[in-house]
Amino acid sequence: GWQPTPAATAHADLWLSRYGAGVGTYLVAGNPKRSQRPGELRVIESYLEGQTLFAGYHGNPLTVRSENGVSTLDLGTLDGHGHRIARALVQVVSDTPAALRGSAAMDWQPLARGTVRGSWQAARDRVGTLRVRLPPGARPIEVRLNGTVIEAAVEANRLHWRGSIPAQGEVVVTYAPQVMVESPLEALRAFPLRRDDGSPARVVTAPGGGDGDAYLAAFLRAYVDYWQRRQVDPVSAVAGLAAVEAEAVLPIVSDEPAEGPRLVFRQEDRPRLRLEGERLAIGGATWEQREAALRRLLGIRDAAHPFVGALNDHPMHVKAGLAGEALD
Repeated sequence: GWQPTPAATAHADLWLSRYGAGVGTYLVAGNPKRSQRPGELRVIESYLEGQTLFAGYHGNPLTVRSENGVSTLDLGTLDGHGHRIARALVQVVSDTPAALRGSAAMDWQPLARGTVRGSWQAARDRVGTLRVRLPPGARPIEVRLNGTVIEAAVEANRLHWRGSIPAQGEVVVTYAPQVMVESPLEALRAFPLRRDDGSPARVVTAPGGGDGDAYLAAFLRAYVDYWQRRQVDPVSAVAGLAAVEAEAVLPIVSDEPAEGPRLVFRQEDRPRLRLEGERLAIGGATWEQREAALRRLLGIRDAAHPFVGALNDHPMHVKAGLAGEALD
């Protein structure tokens, strides 16, 4: 959630915001000007509860220099009307002050296994607590401090470990993401929604599913219907699609057919996506877990077929002759 104090200072022209708390913090810097501005932030550590190592929003490493309760974090140059987001990943919390320099990074949307890592160089060894942030729903597999496996407590996508923190250290957390993607992304993006004869693929509901699973099947069918119509007529108003283009409805069935492309919801021990020939399995232990797997699948397909809508009738669009057009 939004915090009333940004906990940082920067160039006078930048707009700063802070979201979350502790190792779950996001810092946002926005440039409202047309020309570039430097993106160096000076972070007041007391608001964040410790020395904090950040990465960019998509996990790229950022360097932090900490001394006397203030961390310097460089987000790089902000273009005109641009913004940058820093994501807290690792915290060193100690009662003994010590200057520190370090960085953190994470894998962005890994398929079956990801890592969060932070490294630092401090003035001396200290006793304190290490905190590491994991993506939502992630399950830690292994935690290593300078190559040695350590046992860390897990609470709400946060890892906590207390002990002797070396002056020069690296913590590496290996985790399984919320949804295990067990097939190549390109194969998932290319999965056919129609049979060779032109008939649509089938959506197969999970055995014994209730209202939640019925909702998932209808949600998937609506997504495909919308996407298919957009490919045929990309500039129609959303409300007018039904009148302009024929439906592209995937049949929803409870019994899986023996052949042909089919998207099959089924019971699994955790959220999973897996291609098995002409079957695309969308698994999970509950319908909520299957929803997480479905949304991961649709996000993968959205990356291959992005669409943000046609340009509206703003006077500038009309003047440029672009009103109602869809840009590739």
